[in-house]
Amino acid sequence: MMKSVLIITAVIFVSACNNKVSENKKSRLTESPNSAVKPPIPSANIPFTIYDIEAETGDTIVHPSGSVLLFPSHSMVDAAGNVVKGKVQIQYREFYHPLDIFLSGIPMSYDSAGLPYNLQSAGMCEIRATQNGVPVFVNNEQPPQISLAAANADPSYNLYYFDSSNLHWNNRGKEDICDFRMKDVATVQISDTVFVKPLTPQKAETGMPLINIKIETGSVPELAVYNNMKFQLIASEKNFKEADSKEEWDDIRVRKTKMAGVYRLEFLNQKRKVGYLVKPVFEGDDYTAALNIFNKNNRAYESAEARRKIENIQLDKANKMQLAKNKIIDKQNEITIDKNRIAKEKYERFQKIYEQETEMQNSRINEFVFRTFSINQFGIWNVDKPLILNNSIPISLHFKDEQGKNLDNITTYIVYQNLNTVYPISNNTIRLMPENKSMFWGVTDGSFYYFTYQDFDKAGFSEETKKQ
Repeated sequence: MMKSVLIITAVIFVSACNNKVSENKKSRLTESPNSAVKPPIPSANIPFTIYDIEAETGDTIVHPSGSVLLFPSHSMVDAAGNVVKGKVQIQYREFYHPLDIFLSGIPMSYDSAGLPYNLQSAGMCEIRATQNGVPVFVNNEQPPQISLAAANADPSYNLYYFDSSNLHWNNRGKEDICDFRMKDVATVQISDTVFVKPLTPQKAETGMPLINIKIETGSVPELAVYNNMKFQLIASEKNFKEADSKEEWDDIRVRKTKMAGVYRLEFLNQKRKVGYLVKPVFEGDDYTAALNIFNKNNRAYESAEARRKIENIQLDKANKMQLAKNKIIDKQNEITIDKNRIAKEKYERFQKIYEQETEMQNSRINEFVFRTFSINQFGIWNVDKPLILNNSIPISLHFKDEQGKNLDNITTYIVYQNLNTVYPISNNTIRLMPENKSMFWGVTDGSFYYFTYQDFDKAGFSEETKKQ
């Protein structure tokens, strides 16, 4: 018995913006160097924000959205792999809503195990870097880090990078999620144990006087681990007198000098003070024992030093993140003004569409998290998950404008309410989800057409549509 799929044919009347979209290439940087990205309305493309940083010292950038871009020192290289020095221009933009994704032209289709999906985004960004107009690249030994401000803390999302050569989204695993509403930054645990680099043992030389005394080594902890240590005058010491060894002294002190491995040994009594430049030495089996002690303690020191460097890097990142958060708080008024300006621009251009995104956009203020990840390439990064359209109804569509004129060559897209993605419509066939309102956008001959959620309600689509 053959099964058939019911195709519902509907005629959709769409509205057009009052004016055709005109090209204006001089106003702001909107073009992506990615040839696979083709914005449907180039003059309305999402613009890049430009930042200048010093590549050698690195920098922390706070984007108006609240996102934080952390560039360590020496985080970029040129095409030959040489570390970049001097000023670098960072180009950065973000896409949070279906309208942003639509205007950018970034494809959201994704193939997994031969099955086609669309990616649903929790936040997407594009980042580029150039020096004197020439692209530079990520230094994978010191990669930049992006803390993408997002309204969605769902852990089921993954990190994807858009491979423009193969037109494919590559799954890069998980990102870290940090709730911005938590005021305290996670503390970095620093080890309390202090390891001192031990001094390399030296054998006693023949022909130079040796001084055999017991001293308090608290002021020279690098010597405290050794036993049976003696002091030997260095070759340039000319102040030693044999008579000094027969005199009684009240105090003996060991002081470091600027010369590596050389100390000043001082003897004091009520009448006078004498001092000699000496070096710690060992004789016979004591040298072998001292060398074993040195090797053991030096390994512990090097291990502790490696841990300390990692801890310092973590602490530095935590401090920079705290500083970035402070900058965000300090700039809230400025950000609000900037958002209002952007909102006004979008509202004037795409009035009805923007009205329907207002509630979604406002929700971001109350649900602010960071999705943090390091990048090994400049380009487009997306926090996504494949979207499966369950219980959808296949419908064949024909589009007409408000005057009833057929729009045969229109490029159309569908947006499902509460799903942060944009589906391109191919062969005039869509998958309709009655439980989710749908919006249609289209572009032809430089004009933008739309079919709103209210229009969807008026069309009367429901579960019963499948039975008609």
